[in-house]
Amino acid sequence: TAQVALYELRLFPFYDLSPFTWALIGLAAASFVTAAFVGGRLAGGRALTVTVATSDRLDARRLAWTMRAFFGIGLLGAAWFYWQVHTVLGLSALADSPMAVHNALSERTIGSSHLFLYYLGVAAALLFGYLALFQRRYVRAVDVLLLVAFAVVMGASTERNHLLWTLVCWTFLLVAPPAGDARLGRILALGTAAVVFGVVFYVAAGGWLGKSAANLTNALILEARLADPYLDDATEKRLRTPGYLPDPDTDVPPESRLRWLLPGGAAHRLSPLYVSVAAALPTLDRGLAEHPRTYGQLTFRPFIRPLSRLGLVPDTLSGTFYDDVRTPYPANAYTYLYEHCRDFGPAGAIIFPAAFGLLAGWIYRRTQAKPGSYWTVWLAMLQAMILWSPFQNRFVLTVSAYLVAALLVAGAVARRRAAT
Repeated sequence: TAQVALYELRLFPFYDLSPFTWALIGLAAASFVTAAFVGGRLAGGRALTVTVATSDRLDARRLAWTMRAFFGIGLLGAAWFYWQVHTVLGLSALADSPMAVHNALSERTIGSSHLFLYYLGVAAALLFGYLALFQRRYVRAVDVLLLVAFAVVMGASTERNHLLWTLVCWTFLLVAPPAGDARLGRILALGTAAVVFGVVFYVAAGGWLGKSAANLTNALILEARLADPYLDDATEKRLRTPGYLPDPDTDVPPESRLRWLLPGGAAHRLSPLYVSVAAALPTLDRGLAEHPRTYGQLTFRPFIRPLSRLGLVPDTLSGTFYDDVRTPYPANAYTYLYEHCRDFGPAGAIIFPAAFGLLAGWIYRRTQAKPGSYWTVWLAMLQAMILWSPFQNRFVLTVSAYLVAALLVAGAVARRRAAT
């Protein structure tokens, strides 16, 4: 809802969405909400509390040792990454030109094999949040040191999403107190603090990578003017002149809402965030119209990719990074619907949101029946995935598959056998 509202503000002159895309968005929302209620009912009523209370038994000591092992492996993966940066660009590039490092990762000039180890560190950070809130006496000083070390690694790796993702999951853990009696005021206070911190972090990290409001200004003016259907030839030629720097006083009409995003405007400092959020809807619209059907290759990417590396199935996709489409501002964040609708058409907007809704409702009831159990971790991660849906589909990312596998392993290691 917030994303639709920001898009409809039209602070930037985004393209209109087709009726087909609006229909997909409406179908997906209705499918998810309906299925979430069904999932809650399927989880059961009173009997669920007894079942969960007697079955969800974890040895917190073993879980803590598993977390430390994951941290160690994650730090090894980070060391591998830094060695590759040193070999390709030099370690000084992390401070001098972080965007070059980021691009090298995207283009696979710096390999991604280290991520298989690195992701275990991300899983460890989620386990730390759970233990610190619900099993605090098993958290040691060494765990805090490991967390700080890995947080520094995540912050310096030019990949802001993993750190932000961890913070979001911790926030959802915070609003699920052990007694199960979260009050609305507490949730609103924590939610507001998390949003403010997340926005500040996003803007600051973007500025470090060169995606600052100041750097975005000229591009916004140029793209807005070039998309004007009444643009005359002389003005277009001037705007396309290499090295031309737009002048807000002459290139932006006084009544244009674009001025809100330009220096002196009310939303200038948040312009990168606004464009990222609002552009995702027209990006979805253009992406579905311009890109061919992929028949399951995007939705089931976490399974196809490892099988293709073993030579068991073909992988016809050129890469895992999506090309920009014009909205008219170039963007490549397609929302969570893109993969499912590109794979399966309108059916993808019904089936997969329904599956996620069923899972969300079912896990919520499990957590509600046993507050503070390991189900709380699953619920926090699922809620974070849903929160990410306006930007990206984390359900189909390889990192999500590894996190799920790591958390399953941690739970299995820490599982206590029921008394006989």
